[in-house]
Amino acid sequence: MRFIDYLSKNEPIALKVLSGAFSGGRVPHAFLLAGEPGLPLKEAAYFIAESLVCEHPSPLADESCRNCERIRKGNYADFLFLDGSVSSIKKEDVQAVLGDFSRTPVEARGVMVYVIHLVENMTPEAVNSLLKFLEEPPSGCYAILTSENVGRVLPTIVSRSETIRFIKAPYEEVVHEAVSLGVEAKDACLLALSINSGELVKEEAESEAWPERKKLYEEAMGDFAREKDEGLYRFEKIVVPAFAKKEDARALLLVLSSLLRDALLAKEGVAPRLSAYATMIDAIGRERNHLSASLQKALEARSELDLNMAPALVLSCLARAVYED
Repeated sequence: MRFIDYLSKNEPIALKVLSGAFSGGRVPHAFLLAGEPGLPLKEAAYFIAESLVCEHPSPLADESCRNCERIRKGNYADFLFLDGSVSSIKKEDVQAVLGDFSRTPVEARGVMVYVIHLVENMTPEAVNSLLKFLEEPPSGCYAILTSENVGRVLPTIVSRSETIRFIKAPYEEVVHEAVSLGVEAKDACLLALSINSGELVKEEAESEAWPERKKLYEEAMGDFAREKDEGLYRFEKIVVPAFAKKEDARALLLVLSSLLRDALLAKEGVAPRLSAYATMIDAIGRERNHLSASLQKALEARSELDLNMAPALVLSCLARAVYED
């Protein structure tokens, strides 16, 4: 699925803003792409980067030319990507960008682009370095920033950027679309938590990596329905080591917080969003005490990851909160 097709269907306002900027020659030196977790902000940042260097823009990237492909593969010399979903972005990381982008562009296009994904996960020192660069950017240099929590982004960064807000489609709508395209209900329920389009859910469900990741998600979910000793042992022995990377742990926390939310609301007679896992949700409601406190801990765990706590520690602490007597 081409990203411009995704924008046309799911984000027409964002597409209109981008098309207007590129067709009118009014491309700002800095974009801030903002939206909830589960929105394709990283993919949108890459698409804008492609549009800036595309060989045949109309006015946005054709997504098929050599420059577009090189951006996606990360081998375009005048393109840099800093990923705040993996670890905190430090002053040294930003200074490396400043050093690279103080030189003359290498590529014939004469444009330099850098992406900072999840800019809210920058250290204060890194933010200060970035501000100086945003205030006086070199000619032909463009910044693309993304954020899943604009409230944590320094107002001076927001004020120096063109903000484009992305809107999350209703979860049930994404699940329904995915199932109508032939995706299994359990796959659709899990993937729609972090993917904002039924077509993209289908693509991910058909990927080679998904079956193993789904198996691990279900292992983690099932452990919360087991007796304390067995469930906690299995969670820490099998699940925690499999989610050692920060971005993987974030994805698991999204699944587990949704599961705990459903178990809590089920006690009040509310139908679960993860409807394909209704039996498991009922079991968790019977076996686990303190569901409200457990859900709160799951939501806090995401912030703990953003503060650079070790994923293994964050997940273990969550499990122990869930199994608290």
